[in-house]
Amino acid sequence: MVGLAHNPSTPTGHSLASKRRTHHLISRMSNEPQTRSTLQRIQSALGERYLIKHELGAGGMATVYLATDTRHGRDVAVKVLRPELAASLGSERFLREIQIVARLQHPHILMLIDSGGRDGFLFYVMPFFEGESLRQRLDREGQLPIDDAIQIARQVASALAYAHKKGVIHRDIKPGNILLSENDAMVADFGIARAISAAEDSTELTDSGIVLGTPSYISPEQIAARDNVDGRTDVYALGCVLYEMLAGEPPFYGSSIHTIMARHALDPVPPLRTVRPSIPLSLEHAINVALAKSPADRFNDAAHFSQVLMECGREISGQYLPPQIPVSRQPLPDTIPMDVKPPPTSTFKRLREVLMAAAFVTVILILIGQPWSARPGMAALDKTPFVQSVAVMPLRNLTGDASLEHLGVLFALEIIENLSRIDTLKVTPGTSVFGIRDQNLTARQISDTLGVRYVIDGYFWDSPSGSEVKTQLIDGLSGTSLWTQPFLVDLTNPQALASLSQEVSQLFINSVGGLTLEPSEAHLIQSSGGMAYQLGMLQLQRRTPDGIADAVTSFSEAILLDSMNVHAFARLATTYGLAITYRYNIGVDGYQAAGLALNLSNRAIELDSNHAIAYSARAYVGSRAHGPIDPVVADFRKAQELAPNAPAAGSWFALLLDKLGRPELALREAERAITLDPLSPSRRIALALQALKLNQTQMAIDASRAAFALQDGLIMARAITARALLLAGRAHECLEIPLGPHAAIHAACLFEIGRTAEATAVADSVETALLNGETDEAYTEVLYSEDLAAYYAWMGDVETTILWMRRSFALSPSGIETRILESPLFARVRGDERFESALAEILRPVWPRVLAAAEETRP
Repeated sequence: MVGLAHNPSTPTGHSLASKRRTHHLISRMSNEPQTRSTLQRIQSALGERYLIKHELGAGGMATVYLATDTRHGRDVAVKVLRPELAASLGSERFLREIQIVARLQHPHILMLIDSGGRDGFLFYVMPFFEGESLRQRLDREGQLPIDDAIQIARQVASALAYAHKKGVIHRDIKPGNILLSENDAMVADFGIARAISAAEDSTELTDSGIVLGTPSYISPEQIAARDNVDGRTDVYALGCVLYEMLAGEPPFYGSSIHTIMARHALDPVPPLRTVRPSIPLSLEHAINVALAKSPADRFNDAAHFSQVLMECGREISGQYLPPQIPVSRQPLPDTIPMDVKPPPTSTFKRLREVLMAAAFVTVILILIGQPWSARPGMAALDKTPFVQSVAVMPLRNLTGDASLEHLGVLFALEIIENLSRIDTLKVTPGTSVFGIRDQNLTARQISDTLGVRYVIDGYFWDSPSGSEVKTQLIDGLSGTSLWTQPFLVDLTNPQALASLSQEVSQLFINSVGGLTLEPSEAHLIQSSGGMAYQLGMLQLQRRTPDGIADAVTSFSEAILLDSMNVHAFARLATTYGLAITYRYNIGVDGYQAAGLALNLSNRAIELDSNHAIAYSARAYVGSRAHGPIDPVVADFRKAQELAPNAPAAGSWFALLLDKLGRPELALREAERAITLDPLSPSRRIALALQALKLNQTQMAIDASRAAFALQDGLIMARAITARALLLAGRAHECLEIPLGPHAAIHAACLFEIGRTAEATAVADSVETALLNGETDEAYTEVLYSEDLAAYYAWMGDVETTILWMRRSFALSPSGIETRILESPLFARVRGDERFESALAEILRPVWPRVLAAAEETRP
């Protein structure tokens, strides 16, 4: 029952029981029974809405009553604050702060129903919980089974992680505030934490003697009354609770409050395995970290603590221990909590690492501060014929079954691909959506960040009626939910989920109006390789050497699991093409990579002649590898017809427009791709390269710096920045940029400022490393050859430029990036008859070599 902090039937005649009794006496904090006149006054303050039955218990800050909610005919628990605390807080401040707490909606948080204040009394109302508290179970059993203790602690940690993101710190985590029902834990008494913390600097509050926290679980920083208490104080308290669940007693106890507090501040944590040797070392270590004296030495947050506990659970059981995220005992809210999600599991540790790598925290801070049109070089195109815009967020998995984690991402990808076929609808691709999925943004923040009007969000869980997917459409301008739609569906039936994605897509179309969507065959969710495909998509968006290499592995695995997965064939073709562009070493040379990309895109088109990504992938390889222009144009046109607002095709189409002699139009197309995919680093790279060719150096600098902010492992972005600074006459700044393997660019900058001897030494060192095979193994030799060609071109050395240009194209069909080759970087050799003749000779056999490689690599 809510608020029942102890059990009078505590066993006697045992030293451990005596310690617990002492602890209970301290926890009561000298509570006094209420007189009948006080009850009458409280009932008068509550009015006719809540009729008090009797007192349930009392704590240091409030007394709890069982009452009847006359409006709904149900029992509730009413917590009435102590009079001196109510006087310190003030009615207005309390009610203002409690509104924030009332928004907490989580399966492991006992929700707040109501609050109020009258005649000097402040109260808040919660559901009446008919289970028992953890305090009562500990009094009855002493030590709990290890797996039960871990499960309860992880559920509490999940609730705390959610609340902390909402800005609410509990400050009084203890067994009496953890309620249990068949091992499902719910955290109670969030009701006054925020209100009290907002007033804790009040003289009246200090004088009242109220201490936030219970002595046996209070953190050292709370004892010291520091003003910078954060969520790690709750981590400490939870560590104390977990220690008690395992040992049968809290880590620190004593005969007085002051003794206990002193031990929290000074004593080392008593060795847990001395009391219970069966506890693994890893679990004892995790608890010791949680109980570190300094917050900086603890887990960063409750979610991290939960993850470590999950790993400990696996060690104990010898197998995977799924996180327990049970169905809430309360009705789910119509407005879906945006950030409820289960902690990661070791089975999906690799997936979690990828998701975290895609969490663009820094970039959002950089980019959302001003509208797109205000950013240098990022102006949206006024002529874009969008009539609506939408972002589809991955469904959150609230089932507790981590093996279903990938379904939420695949469901979103399915809807994104469905809606991307509408030419007047702007649909944010997965690249940008996945970049903010873990950032706990509101619908309005998502709308502002991605530049969309609507947000489709949702989750799936095990409802009392069966597996349920719940989706909603939110208007990002107002932040209001336009509809919330539940669907009962068999989560193990891929066909049902695929059909549901089509249904949600159509529901969106019907809601916003002015759009039409033709039915299509869905493959992502239905594929047995769906999870590998999802992982590949997340890796691909990073565009780093390891991201591209891992994406090759994941898409290949998806194809092995499902040889009809057209999406995986198309994306693997794309990945090989990007490996050529970024000069990444993925185990095959440039011509083999181009040949494989052709074969894979052809196979995708054979499987689905209306697959936009397959056509754009084939066109991309053709344009990169100097293929015949007419087939490349035809493929791009087909891709745009099928998915007119696909941002990748847009930025790749810019390359083709440039080849067709339309560089300004190409620049606008690259800008348009950014409006579609604002958090994609590769869209910025495409714009930066086009701006570099046109000698729009500041735009190139802005775009490339934004790309690196989005993905700090993207060294190509820094290389473009350095080249643009060189062209802008800012060579000194170029030398300040760490360029990794692109040292030859530094040589050009040194040459520009007259430090020719140093420039020669740097260039010679690059040549020596290249010829001796001592280059960075993450990159191909094409990168070094291209940089050296550009260096000698900047010097005006035609013959040496031709030498390194020839080597570049011998290694890869895109030997020197076209927009660099045609930029002012090569202005000093362009027009020279020797250079032009050599270039024509070098390019002539490139495409035939690609076709030959495709024949050799054909399965």
